[in-house]
Amino acid sequence: MDSLLTITQVNALKGILAIWCILWGVVILQVLNIMRMQKKKADAREAAGLPRDPVDESMSRTFHEAGAEVHGENGLQDMTDKENIYFQYLL
Repeated sequence: MDSLLTITQVNALKGILAIWCILWGVVILQVLNIMRMQKKKADAREAAGLPRDPVDESMSRTFHEAGAEVHGENGLQDMTDKENIYFQYLL
């Protein structure tokens, strides 16, 4: 009876480890995908004459007024993340 229980536990452990490996593989692929999308966004910003890596002042300790240099001509329009040249994914 103990050998049957041990075999079941080993099979369950193998299944759990397989699921964890698949999960970490998906996480790594998603990080690589976001890094690729960030690079494409940076290239698009550079092609539009904007800084490649804009400075994010939203989390700084001092107050910064959001003017035209922050929003640009389409910064407040209703666009998807892919269309908005100012959008950045955070890693």
